[in-house]
Amino acid sequence: MAIINNLPLEMVQVIVDAICPRCNQRSRRSMRDVHTIVDLARTSKLFNQLATPHLYHRPPLHKWPLLARTLIDRPDLARHVKQLLVPQQTPERACDFWEDRLWMKCGFPPQLVAYLDCQVNRLGFEDDLHPDYISILASLCPNLEKLEFQDEEKMGGPYFPFCRPNSLQNLKKVNMSPPPYDECLGNGSGQSLSDYKALLRAAPNIQRLAVPNLVGSCGLEVLTLENLTHLDILQSALTAEDLGKLLTM
Repeated sequence: MAIINNLPLEMVQVIVDAICPRCNQRSRRSMRDVHTIVDLARTSKLFNQLATPHLYHRPPLHKWPLLARTLIDRPDLARHVKQLLVPQQTPERACDFWEDRLWMKCGFPPQLVAYLDCQVNRLGFEDDLHPDYISILASLCPNLEKLEFQDEEKMGGPYFPFCRPNSLQNLKKVNMSPPPYDECLGNGSGQSLSDYKALLRAAPNIQRLAVPNLVGSCGLEVLTLENLTHLDILQSALTAEDLGKLLTM
């Protein structure tokens, strides 16, 4: 430890950056790397200040109520969240967030607070509130760069009502994983880009958007996406007119 303590602060920062999966653009979050950063953060107050932000670059969401509680109480840490990868599995202890009414500390407008009160009273504290917790988490992370969903089936539009316009200026990539193709054919369901209106207004600089199961042109004309360069319309059924509207966004 005496050796690393003698290193210039800039060099220690480079070492920590090299360990961080997000800073090195590694697709997988290595638990060995995470444990190394945790161990470094426990070494001293100085190393804690250098290492802790990296633990929030790509935080795990399987215990999202604990993460949400931290981000609400520590907005300085929330500013370090760069990526949110929504897992397939049901989050642990999701009911804690709803039972404690932690959304009351998020500064949401009264109509959204009333909406959440209604949702909790109607659905209870189960996983049915999955889309709302994702929206709340995103709204707490002003420097978010990437959103990725491993199980789009749990989502349901309209999406992200808690994200204020222009609040996610750094969000560049959104990837909504599609449900199985035969499932789309079986239930005849579909969605419109207008379901993402709140998210796209919050993230005016979005560049890559992957959305599944688009059907029809409803709502396409309400969006202007000047910075969008890649749009993946997975498992969708669109007419030539619909495609024309997409090309003019």
